[in-house]
Amino acid sequence: MKPWIENLLSLQSLDMELRGIETRIATFPSEKARITAEVKASEAKVLAARNDLQALQLKIKNTEGQAAAVQEEVQKLRIQSGAIKKNNEYQAMLSVISAKEEEQSALETEALSLMDGVAPLQEKLASEEKRHASVVKNLREEVAELKEYAETLKQKYKETKSLRDAHEQSVNQNALEIYKRLMADKKGEALVPVTDGSCGFCSLKLTPQTINNAKRGDITLCDNCSRMIYIPDQM
Repeated sequence: MKPWIENLLSLQSLDMELRGIETRIATFPSEKARITAEVKASEAKVLAARNDLQALQLKIKNTEGQAAAVQEEVQKLRIQSGAIKKNNEYQAMLSVISAKEEEQSALETEALSLMDGVAPLQEKLASEEKRHASVVKNLREEVAELKEYAETLKQKYKETKSLRDAHEQSVNQNALEIYKRLMADKKGEALVPVTDGSCGFCSLKLTPQTINNAKRGDITLCDNCSRMIYIPDQM
């Protein structure tokens, strides 16, 4: 295999490694966004459970308040009934008092019934808070690992880039110009092997003349995709 091919393959290997690192680093913002979304979703569940409990407690308080107000009204009516002289008026007052007592009883029964729902909601809130604490703990660990990994990749990128730039000096300049143009589109490798008489990039059959040029070790381009091609030693 010609030296220019070996040198260019080494350069391409480094460039593909750099491209892989860049691709991985590019995913970090979306991963951070996902983690943030997971935390917010978990917080929303806790908030929803807390709001449900608070809403129920407020409803109980209001119902108990209504029952107390009716009870106070009943007491006032009883006092007023003591001053009534006429029997028909007194009976009418007793009827009003009875209706109010029924209203009070219904409100007290409702309050007791509502209280039965407090414990389940308290348990749900406690469960959501416990789950949220676990979610936050795990996501914080994930963020820390992600940050550490990002630093490692950045250092790896820096070292590989330095090695790549130094290696570029050994590459045939004519091949390098073509290589850079082909690599700029980021659609794959610029220098590909010939496999069974076909281009290793586009898989189209190559002409005999193109294959002969490649066998000589000349800088040769695919007839179809214009990728540089080479003949591996095993052919």
